[in-house]
Amino acid sequence: MKTMRPELVWDMGCNTGEFSKLALEAGARAVIGYDSDQGALENAYTRARVEGLNLLPLYLDVTNPPTRSGLG
Repeated sequence: MKTMRPELVWDMGCNTGEFSKLALEAGARAVIGYDSDQGALENAYTRARVEGLNLLPLYLDVTNPPTRSGLG
């Protein structure tokens, strides 16, 4: 059976990055983690720096999406 090794994984609701880390350990090259909890994102960022993870934690509030901002 062929093993999948995705280039990029999106971790929606990444919290402190635990599953992001597991995805990287399983072969993903990079993870973008999204969460609306800024404290958890700070912990995920610290984890990524300390453990050398290719993880980019970003803030996203799915209950309040951005406006069109003139794009269109």
